[in-house]
Amino acid sequence: MQGQGTLHVGKVTSNCNDYRVAWQAPLNVDLGDCFIIPEGYAHQLQKRGSEDLAILFACPDAHLDDEGDRYLLPDPPDLCR
Repeated sequence: MQGQGTLHVGKVTSNCNDYRVAWQAPLNVDLGDCFIIPEGYAHQLQKRGSEDLAILFACPDAHLDDEGDRYLLPDPPDLCR
């Protein structure tokens, strides 16, 4: 990882395609940090500072397929905290 970021993670629940996310407190991440996003959790990584943010990312192939296990949710975390 290069740069600094803020990681937003929250447990996703759904009721008939009405998705809700229980966002946790944001976590600041820096060079050398490692994190895992558990199955069933929404996530968003936001750059902090002026330096470019670069990460090493690994996931199952299904997560890269728009017809797979990835969903875009309408309620991202409040990035203005």
